[in-house]
Amino acid sequence: MIEYYTKKITGTFILMCFLLLCFQQGYSQSSTETNKLINQSNKEGFESFNSMLKLCKYYWNYSFDSSIMYAGKAIKLSQKMDSDSLKSLANIYMALSYHLIDQLDSTLYYCNISKTTSEKYPKLTAKTNDILGITYRRLGNFKMALSYGEHSAETFKHVGDSLNYAISLGNVSTTLQEMGNVSEAINYSLKAAKIFKSLKDSMDLAKRYGTIANIYLDMSDLKNGIAYYNRGISLVDSTKHKSLYITFVFNMATLYHQAHEYDTAIYFYNLSLNHYKQVNDREGIAIANQNIGLSLIEKKAYKKAINYLQNAYLLFSNLYTIRNVADVLSDLGLAYSRAGLNDSAIIYMKMSVDTAVKYHLLTEELKGRELLYHVYKTKGNFAPALLNLEKFKLLEDSMFSAETKQKIADLNIKYEAGIKDEKIKQLELNEKLITIRNRTRIIVLISITILLILLINILYYRKRIQHKMLKIKSELWKKEKAELDKELGFKRKQLSSHALHMTQKNKILQNIRKAVNEVLPEVPDSTKSRIRTLQQELNKSLRYDKDWEVFSIYFNELNKDFFEKLTAINPNLSQHDLRLAALLRMNMNIKEAAAILNIAPDSVKTARYKLRKKLGLTPEEDLVRFITALN
Repeated sequence: MIEYYTKKITGTFILMCFLLLCFQQGYSQSSTETNKLINQSNKEGFESFNSMLKLCKYYWNYSFDSSIMYAGKAIKLSQKMDSDSLKSLANIYMALSYHLIDQLDSTLYYCNISKTTSEKYPKLTAKTNDILGITYRRLGNFKMALSYGEHSAETFKHVGDSLNYAISLGNVSTTLQEMGNVSEAINYSLKAAKIFKSLKDSMDLAKRYGTIANIYLDMSDLKNGIAYYNRGISLVDSTKHKSLYITFVFNMATLYHQAHEYDTAIYFYNLSLNHYKQVNDREGIAIANQNIGLSLIEKKAYKKAINYLQNAYLLFSNLYTIRNVADVLSDLGLAYSRAGLNDSAIIYMKMSVDTAVKYHLLTEELKGRELLYHVYKTKGNFAPALLNLEKFKLLEDSMFSAETKQKIADLNIKYEAGIKDEKIKQLELNEKLITIRNRTRIIVLISITILLILLINILYYRKRIQHKMLKIKSELWKKEKAELDKELGFKRKQLSSHALHMTQKNKILQNIRKAVNEVLPEVPDSTKSRIRTLQQELNKSLRYDKDWEVFSIYFNELNKDFFEKLTAINPNLSQHDLRLAALLRMNMNIKEAAAILNIAPDSVKTARYKLRKKLGLTPEEDLVRFITALN
């Protein structure tokens, strides 16, 4: 749970940046003003065109269908007026409208139309290129994203538009970061930050500092990460921009916990807790309580820690977030164990394991089994200690065997992607080995003999271990067969396992990407291009939809006509909306959904808000209950 809010504050704020890009002066719409604009839009001429664009922008917050409708009217009027600049601007607004509902193919279509009419207007061309850069980044085509982003920045710089130049630099920085080129990403972000500072644009500067902090954290540079978070939070008005401020605060708390500065971590967690209480964010309150409890455990303030963890447990139970329930139960067991109350610790740890087993929460079961083993061992109860250790090892082997295979496959890919210079060096080495082979024959024969002996011993020992493990598995199967027959059906287990696999796969790919990022500075310049190609392939894999196809098959078998019923409510639901709805139906919380969708938790909250609006739910209706009850 400590890692819950360490997901990146990406700093993209993509669509808001383009609101600034299209209209640098904001306005508030009243009902009277809206009606006035609607009346004006029914007329002819530039005033009508301008009203249509304002209505398009206004409906970005309320009705995407209306937004697209007014953008379409603006396009038709611009064609009647035969103005290339108006045609380009109208198509930009249409592209942004489709971008908001994740219809990226349509976004690219209208951007390309805009480009055909914006050649004489550098700013419009730059705006279009910036949208194209962001869209191609989301599609995983980083080469195109970088090309369009750099062209946009160059154009804004050339025409002297400092604000949009800085925004474009920030978007290029985000693309470089996702490509794994962290040094260049920092360079672009620092350039953008310098411009925002000169313009006295504190909000954009704060967001950019947050992005720089995240890049440093990707490099495991905790010191600089904390420094830039501090810079960012000092610029945010906690009253006017509460949500952004609290995001900074929670990330700061997590960083201080990881740095073992628990008093400071608790201080920042409490600031977040107070905010979540004010806005009645029950999940946020539960998460803050759990993290405060974990920090108090490290401070050996066990009684206080137990109180906070109990509060978190009650809140998670009421929210029906089962994975969080299992997780906080094991944390309660840890707190009681550290306090020397092992009997109470065993009760909570067993509750955690039972919950995890019932709902196939493998990670939580693994955590609970390990804690139970240590507590039973401390009490001298060696029989249950051994039983939990065996189950822990079996579960660990089943969870990570696939991960090991994937790592081996990735290493093979990396090997095959080696550059020509390395192959030449290998050939030269082979030639040298051939020239000295006769002089080293005896040494080679002795080495081979030793290796064969070692290999035989290893195979023999491995065979014995495998035989023992098979025997243990056989015994466990006999004991647990009766319980397994009562569990949920095979199809539900398939669905849960596949969801876990998707989470683990994303985690593995992200870890590999991080590892590649760490070694990149040490790799010779002649090899960097191939390593960056590997980085791009990793990022593409993170967006690969094959797993979602399999997931949909399993999900549809258990939830007949679920997607059809959703689309019957709103035919304009995107694939992203349907995926999120499926995860919510499985009672996944924000953290789990973010891991599977490969997005930040804040983005999941935004997506949930959009889904509520598309389904026409009132503020009193609960989104998860609505989706769960959809039969």
